[in-house]
Amino acid sequence: MHKSITPWLIWFPAALFYCYQFILRVSPSVMEHELRRDFSIDGGTFGLLASFYYIGYCALQIPVGLLCDYFGPRKLLTFAALLCAVSTVFFAISTDFYVAGFWRLLIGVGSSCAFLGCMKLGTLWFPMNRLPLITSATMILGTLGANFGGAPLRILINSYSWRESLLIVAGFGIIIGITIWFVSRDRRSKDNQEQTSVFSGLKLAFTTPQVLLGSLYGFLCYTPLSIFADLWGAGFLQQIYQIPRAEAAFYVNVIYIGLGIGGLFYAWIVSNFITIKTSLRFTTIAVGIPFTLLLLIPDMPLSVMGILLFIVGILIAGESLVFTFVCSHMPVHFSGVTIGLTNMFSMLSGVILQPVIGQILDSLSSGEVIEGVKMFAPGDYRIALFTIPLCIIGAFFISLFFKEPKVALSTSIQR
Repeated sequence: MHKSITPWLIWFPAALFYCYQFILRVSPSVMEHELRRDFSIDGGTFGLLASFYYIGYCALQIPVGLLCDYFGPRKLLTFAALLCAVSTVFFAISTDFYVAGFWRLLIGVGSSCAFLGCMKLGTLWFPMNRLPLITSATMILGTLGANFGGAPLRILINSYSWRESLLIVAGFGIIIGITIWFVSRDRRSKDNQEQTSVFSGLKLAFTTPQVLLGSLYGFLCYTPLSIFADLWGAGFLQQIYQIPRAEAAFYVNVIYIGLGIGGLFYAWIVSNFITIKTSLRFTTIAVGIPFTLLLLIPDMPLSVMGILLFIVGILIAGESLVFTFVCSHMPVHFSGVTIGLTNMFSMLSGVILQPVIGQILDSLSSGEVIEGVKMFAPGDYRIALFTIPLCIIGAFFISLFFKEPKVALSTSIQR
């Protein structure tokens, strides 16, 4: 097989897993009414249920990064995909909130390997100057998953039920896990010979200021996705425009369509025109403006709202370059733990802020209840979601302290 094709074939099943876990990640946003009704929970508790995914995801990022560096990603990715599928089955048949929360937590545990495993395979099988492209290609697969977890999943739920639909989704996870085992392969670089212990990379990552700054940037700049696109955006649009949930989910999915296009755009401009540091700083300014307009303009036509969401998706794609940024400040053989640390911080925005937004909505609500579900007014959503522009402003100030890597991105990985 041609050498230029082999790395892509090895990476692709892992990228399919990243696509799959995105379906599971965003699925509560199109099942909000059903989940709140069946488990008899309010907005804050619903946010907590959704955030269990992020708790499991974040808790395992550093351990999974260490294991990827030490053992390689293939076995971990296979086990993780199967864990996601099995946990989805048990989540679908759960009737108790706490039991459902436990299985949602395990879905997050399994999903914690997806992006990290893709990026680890990228650092092992591709030269460093291709890493922005690998990141973008991975994000494109993720956007497909986010789109399948939106309107298409809602249509499936309308035809069957949310429980039966998740059982169907679980079947695809089993297929992906088997594919990873038979197609993906590990590869160790010569740099691994320098690794003195499994915790060496963790210690170095926590003592490298640029890695810590990049991780904090990821926490703040990821909020348009973790808060709006992954959970509360569909409810916001449904209340603002009084449209069906499936249609609201479609417009939220526009963000992920833009994200796929934006990933390629940023990979191109970083390779040819501007530095990663400048690109990350530009991302915060460029995303903050349209997202603030989205919240502040009360009578915006739905078509214009869709265009703004598409623009937000394109521009927020630049946030993913933070993984290339932090990796460029660390040795290649510690890429797993470096990506894990940064991704953990990014996902913490969901753990912390998804329930917070729900609690703010509960406190602002007039108390109106329809079919056992507390309703939130458009103004309630606007106030609660203004947390996102504030976080983006914080990310901009963090980016002012970024430094360009000492080693150019064109440096190839030693093997």
